[in-house]
Amino acid sequence: MSTLLAASGLRHAYGRKTVLDDVSLAISAGEFTAIIGPNGSGKSTLLRCLGRLLRPNAGTVRLGDEPIFAIDPKVFARRVAFVPQGPMAPPDLVVEELVWRGRFPHRGLFGRRLDHDRSMVERAMKLSDIAHLRGHAIGTLSGGERQRAFIALALAQEPSLLLLDEPTTFLDIAHQIDLLALLARLNRDEGLTVVAVMHDLGQAALFARRLVALRDGMMVADGDPRAVVTESRVRAIFGPGLRVTPDPLTGLPLVLPAAQAAPLAVPPPAAVASSAEAEKQVPSVMSKLEASGRPKPRIGPRRPKPRSVVPATPQPTIIAEELAVRAPPEIAARPRKPRKPVSEAPAPSAASSAPAPDTATIEPVAASKRKPGRAASARAIRSRGSAATATPSADVPATAPEEPVPDHAVRPRASPRSSRRKQPVQRDN
Repeated sequence: MSTLLAASGLRHAYGRKTVLDDVSLAISAGEFTAIIGPNGSGKSTLLRCLGRLLRPNAGTVRLGDEPIFAIDPKVFARRVAFVPQGPMAPPDLVVEELVWRGRFPHRGLFGRRLDHDRSMVERAMKLSDIAHLRGHAIGTLSGGERQRAFIALALAQEPSLLLLDEPTTFLDIAHQIDLLALLARLNRDEGLTVVAVMHDLGQAALFARRLVALRDGMMVADGDPRAVVTESRVRAIFGPGLRVTPDPLTGLPLVLPAAQAAPLAVPPPAAVASSAEAEKQVPSVMSKLEASGRPKPRIGPRRPKPRSVVPATPQPTIIAEELAVRAPPEIAARPRKPRKPVSEAPAPSAASSAPAPDTATIEPVAASKRKPGRAASARAIRSRGSAATATPSADVPATAPEEPVPDHAVRPRASPRSSRRKQPVQRDN
């Protein structure tokens, strides 16, 4: 088979940490290659260098005979598709519109949608089995459906090479098998070259035709799954505590935890009584507990205990006697002055022999000096009325009766709905 993608002498570092150290890899057309290795071994960095998303510090990557960074971006997108780990999209974007975005490298200057573009979109949705979800929003899909939608987006680009970074992340086992079976079917039936980063060694050996193992940025194994996934190599790559056993159905290697690495492992079935025998032992155990006087174990869900309600502490009532005791004696013994009624007027003193001044002659002068307010006008009217009704004393000569105050001399109270502008007070000349 012809070489589709080739990388030679790749070196890359993030700061002082080297993640790729002289990695060389050749991908043939029609292969399904899985890149495996522990966390931090450089798998995703190698895939990003192959997909032109990251320029390595040293080394070259060629697509066919051309360096990938010398190819036009649109031309490269027509030949290579990349599905990142945990791809994101607007949650209200419809599945069909998401797949249509894969036709961007093939569209012209004005971006018209041609019949060939529509047929490629339909083909991509049919191959990824999401044609019935074309009208659904991305935010309403499950994890497996969303991942198949992004694979349909990549297939709409009509690539010859598909790169996937941990495509089974966040998926349950059923969706993982469905997705990997889809990739294997595309590789077998459509001739699509697939390179995927994977963590599950059993799934990688089952679906991929070639495994590439990395450790500490270096390639340590490359070849057939049966030759790569051996117990000695698995322990050298991932550490002790693992064992490799052949699958009884396919004969492919399965990686399982060793017995010493699983302290809570379930004992073999021979050491466990059957469920029928265990049910027979329950009544005898209950009778022994009754004979011993111990309380019976509760069967079924526990009822929640009622919360104890603490009664509120009554606040002490302070009565008048306590206030009198607490108050100082000079304050407690002080009598309160009675309140004078408003309508009563003070009686004239007998010692004052001078006649009372004529309020009728003083009021206009005082009013001319200062504008009276509402309270002052009301008090003036009440004092005049009380003075007119009071009985004159025998020692004090009677004064002339006061002239009644006209109604327009007192400012009326403004209604709530009246304007807030103050009205001028009219005075008598």
